Amino acid sequence: MAAKSVSHTVSMSVGNVVLSLTDSTTVTANPTDYVLGSQTVTTAYEAIAAGEVDTASCLVMLLLKNENTTGTSELQLSLDGHEAEPTIHLVLHNGQTNLISIENFGNVRIKSNTGSIDVSYMAIQIGANT
Repeated sequence: MAAKSVSHTVSMSVGNVVLSLTDSTTVTANPTDYVLGSQTVTTAYEAIAAGEVDTASCLVMLLLKNENTTGTSELQLSLDGHEAEPTIHLVLHNGQTNLISIENFGNVRIKSNTGSIDVSYMAIQIGANT
């Protein structure tokens, strides 16, 4: 797919106090590849299915959601690519969503701390690594 405009909006509120941040850019990656999907993860680290997104040499915007609504499971995210002893960089509790930008999509590993978790995600290739 040819280079496209990519935008994202993140909002957070407490009571009547709201912070809403928006960004839009024309992607330098050509093609602008993306993957939209879901998967169920267990207690072993696994990669996110990349589809056509370059796993090693591009900037990627990654939107993730822990779809579980009951229990105490945590979606644990590692960005270092080490499955044996990874560093947990991000934890999403039930129902939580997070948007991050990463340089090596192939290094992303996700797992549950207990049981299984349904995960929804979208990854968009937005440019070359710096």
